[in-house]
Amino acid sequence: MNLENDIFHSCIVRREALLPFGFSEENGAFLFRKPFMDGAFTALVTVDKDGKVDGKVIENEFNEEFTQLRSGAYRGAFVTQVREAYGEILLDIRDRCFVKEPFLSAQANRLARTIEERYGERTDHPFDGKKYKDFGVFRYAGNNKWYALVMNIRKSLLENTDPDITADVLNVKIDVGKKEELLRVSGIYPAYHMNKQQWISILLDDTLPDARVLDLIDASRTLVAGKKRKK
Repeated sequence: MNLENDIFHSCIVRREALLPFGFSEENGAFLFRKPFMDGAFTALVTVDKDGKVDGKVIENEFNEEFTQLRSGAYRGAFVTQVREAYGEILLDIRDRCFVKEPFLSAQANRLARTIEERYGERTDHPFDGKKYKDFGVFRYAGNNKWYALVMNIRKSLLENTDPDITADVLNVKIDVGKKEELLRVSGIYPAYHMNKQQWISILLDDTLPDARVLDLIDASRTLVAGKKRKK
């Protein structure tokens, strides 16, 4: 049970907010300490240089980590109370020091902001279930058709790599005549889970610069808009 991952899922740290909130900077990371439940416990929350949040709860009487917090096997009233109190501390940190983003990768979030600024079209999350919570689509406002789909999938579905590594991937529609040329570009693959003749997948790990990806997004949007495209 990882409360930190659940609460800070797809959140981006605002580093300038950490020190005013009460964090201290130590060895390149930020550390926050807070006693709770009448001083019986202390929350220790760290934010590393990459913005990843980790934490532990110390039972002060024994000066040991309260490991029952992490196990789903402990569902008693007291453990639940400690878990909820710690969760409230994490939620306060998230709400005051982080920004919720629609996707997991920095590049996907930059592209989402640019699409909204350029076209006024925001991310839509039409898929149900925890498995697809990191999937999002962009639709052309004139006909509600998709022109881009962002998915967080196992990277090994695109290339030979560690099956435990996941990555944000962007699917866009293409001119069929340009498919072979595009597939020779590093970071572009046959479309995952869509028509491989009409769509491609782009790995959003900065292999392709934002400007190049945005050109492909604009071309995809033009294709789905057809003759009625709005300027």
